[in-house]
Amino acid sequence: MKKLKKRIPLKYIYVLSAIIAILLSVGLYYTYAMFTANVSSGNVVNMDTTLKYNFDISGTQSFHIGKNSIASFYATINNTSNGSIYYEIYYSSSNDLTNVIIGEVVEDKTVTTTAINTSGNIDTGVSKDVPLVIANNSNNDIDIIIGVASGYVGNKITYGSNGYPKGTNITSTYNSSDITNSCASKIDTSGTDCTKKIVNGHLITYCPVEDVELQEDPSGANRPVLAEGMIPITYDGTNWVKADEYGAYNNWYDYGNQKWANAVMVTSTKRDTYMNANIGTTIPENDILAYFVWIPRYKYKLFNATYKSGTSAQVIDVVFENGTSTTGTVTCTYNTNGAETCQNKVNGNYYTHPAFTLGDTELSGIWVGKFETTGSTGTPTIKPGIASLRASVSSLYNIIQTFKANTYLTITGAQQTDSHMMKNIEWGVVAYMKQSQYGLGMVDITINSNSSSKTGGGSGETYKAKTNQSTTGNITGVYDMSGGTYEFVMGNYNKTAGSSGLTVSNIPAKHIDIYSGTSTSASHLGDALGETQGWYEDATDFVSSSLPWFVRGGRYDDGVNTGVFNFNFTNYNGGDGFGFVSSRACLAVIP
Repeated sequence: MKKLKKRIPLKYIYVLSAIIAILLSVGLYYTYAMFTANVSSGNVVNMDTTLKYNFDISGTQSFHIGKNSIASFYATINNTSNGSIYYEIYYSSSNDLTNVIIGEVVEDKTVTTTAINTSGNIDTGVSKDVPLVIANNSNNDIDIIIGVASGYVGNKITYGSNGYPKGTNITSTYNSSDITNSCASKIDTSGTDCTKKIVNGHLITYCPVEDVELQEDPSGANRPVLAEGMIPITYDGTNWVKADEYGAYNNWYDYGNQKWANAVMVTSTKRDTYMNANIGTTIPENDILAYFVWIPRYKYKLFNATYKSGTSAQVIDVVFENGTSTTGTVTCTYNTNGAETCQNKVNGNYYTHPAFTLGDTELSGIWVGKFETTGSTGTPTIKPGIASLRASVSSLYNIIQTFKANTYLTITGAQQTDSHMMKNIEWGVVAYMKQSQYGLGMVDITINSNSSSKTGGGSGETYKAKTNQSTTGNITGVYDMSGGTYEFVMGNYNKTAGSSGLTVSNIPAKHIDIYSGTSTSASHLGDALGETQGWYEDATDFVSSSLPWFVRGGRYDDGVNTGVFNFNFTNYNGGDGFGFVSSRACLAVIP
């Protein structure tokens, strides 16, 4: 078995509680299949270390099976009626089931050619365990419903009529050896490439059985890490369509050609549909809740390490880093009051941008809202062509955390995600990418001058034409970072709450940048304050004890002072000219 030189976290595709996982690495992916220790009892295999799903009579269970994957499990039939009944275990699916086998697991299917336990009579109060398998040998993910239909003893079940559900009785059989041969016999389960998990009281081992080389971005940009429930998208010239997460990089992104990776969160009613949809499926605007753009981990060359004023704008030299590697020679720490202390802080040295460190966790990249936050306080969105959501810093801080809820992601995806209001340092990481060879470079972003503060520069699909308002100059970039509305960031002077309604000391340190001073000399490397002050004539007003919160980007009517390097201050007391301020979401995915 070929060993990985580099490992990054697992992305799991669930069969409800049973898991068929895919491990993603730099240049490679491994398909994982579940296998179990099996013991024989007569001619039907009893799988003593697999998972059980309980079916009351007439109950159903839904399964999602990854392409080229095998799921084995028990269907436990419970007769909770008042008398004996006849039952059948059936399946139904809207997918093409070519090259898919659904059957009862037996010791030898050449001897037991027809399933013997998927139909029959069962007495009241009795339960019965039936070992089943769903073997998806196709190249597409599938969704299967397994159910139990029942009637009086002696009656015939007619699927799709007489009150019975649509479906097909499971009559096929499947060799137990085919399950274990699909993965267990091909690998050494004691190897370091295997992982073990305790699921429902059972120890399950997952090991790699397939090694496929991926075509990676020659720029060195890390492949995006999606939370479960996020859908990768690419623009086909007319519509946003589903991209291939594991395909050639340039079908989804191409950072060397200023094509940044995009993904969306969709409505919960359509999430499974798009997760299982074919590559190229159009995802209409009505089904989208939030757009995000991937910023891959990078280091940059210091160019104004002393925070000198009056410097001219220049292209920022950005170098992508592999995985979560830190290859910059500059290191910085911060006192509890925000004071910065750095080593090797000299122009020409490289610094791994601090936005890729969330608390104690190193990230291979972050997702940032493509537009200013929109929607309502109860159901925030990130969408183009509508007025941004404006509120107090405390309200926005809490609202944006909603993007990790099950409304937007699967249960697992929500558990993988840290959703938070953009920090000052995270504004900086996008601004520096814009200013690099991977963004607009020296070209300034055109101001979103829409007086109604509509995201993307105007109503509806206006953003598709106003690509000069994005960080890349094309539709794949981040919008509204110049003009629109001011944007609150979590950047604060000396933990001073002002009129924000927040108790700053209670905010996790990983979710806020604290500043110790009231001038650009108190800036932090990478935050697009001191290093880039005055570029493109953007406003430069630092926080203070009376105006302790940073806002970024300027407003639609600020003229030349508006821009991606604009920074200003507010107390948010409603009377300082910043009574209507929006913000932006950031996601860190930690599988």
